[in-house]
Amino acid sequence: MHTVFITGCGGYIGALLVDRLSKREDVDLIVGLDKEPLPKLIQENKKLHFIQGNTDGDWEMEVSRYKPDIVIHAAWQIRELYGQKNTQTRWNINGTHQVFDFVFGSGSVRRCVHFGSVASYGAFRNNKPEFVFTEQSPLRKSSYSYAEEKRISEEMLDDLYQKYEDHTKHLPQIFTVRPASITGPYGKKRTKFSLQSVLGGTVREGIIARILAKFMSFTPISSGWARQFVHEDDVCAAVEHLAFENFTVEKDILNLCPPGNYIDGVTMSEMLEKKPVKLPAFLYSIVFWFAWHMTRGRIPTPKGSYKTYVYPVIVDGTKISREYGFVYSYDTREAFTTKKGLYAQL
Repeated sequence: MHTVFITGCGGYIGALLVDRLSKREDVDLIVGLDKEPLPKLIQENKKLHFIQGNTDGDWEMEVSRYKPDIVIHAAWQIRELYGQKNTQTRWNINGTHQVFDFVFGSGSVRRCVHFGSVASYGAFRNNKPEFVFTEQSPLRKSSYSYAEEKRISEEMLDDLYQKYEDHTKHLPQIFTVRPASITGPYGKKRTKFSLQSVLGGTVREGIIARILAKFMSFTPISSGWARQFVHEDDVCAAVEHLAFENFTVEKDILNLCPPGNYIDGVTMSEMLEKKPVKLPAFLYSIVFWFAWHMTRGRIPTPKGSYKTYVYPVIVDGTKISREYGFVYSYDTREAFTTKKGLYAQL
């Protein structure tokens, strides 16, 4: 029987993982940590022991009592905190360091799955849709805090792995997953401001919504923009596969992105039934700057984030299928458009 420790258990993917893994007969207990209250999906979950707190808080002693053998680190402050850079760094970087120290030092953990991001490959001017990033591609420093903090977390994991390797007899297996843009019916319902909601015109409330609706009456595109999507069900299934199947590898990195074509700007506009209008990169940067500061971060357009809407980051996500036998259920277009999935009726 397994005891699973999930950080960020109340977040988008964290909650889906709690619900999914609790249905396994070989899971006896899930210890969940989150700074926010639990969503309705898992409030009554009988296998979940919930600890409300942040990853940089005092949780290790309580979690240690349950001796988890699997850790899934999904906690992250994804949306940049306006004017609170130090707080965000403490939560994401210091908190992640605590989780990694627990993974290597607890003595009970046998496997860990850590969430990185394809954003850490870097959205830069010289990126082209035809250039595909693999797990061997270097991560690049970025002005976009989410991408940069995810890059730092992976670098920190490598450093700590080498540190503990010197004096720890049995190191846990470590998997880092780098998902493309995650979407699906559950995610679309729980997020007010997202790429899909803004481009699709489903943001309704307040003056911000009216401004966005006017700006998004067409589909703004850049000459080389393209994006890939991975369905929330596939992300959870992949994490479950890596956490529970028997693998001999000690440490690995895996992109999570289904094979097949990406979605470019023209295709996106056709899918949304809107007219595509090509805009220069500098105009995106101006619009994002004003949206960020005028709404004090309510619209998540922090420094550097505009580049992810202008320059493509296209990845190869087939390694997990080729080397670990995982099969995706949705391609990138299906992930973006489908209303189907395990949580479609929630």
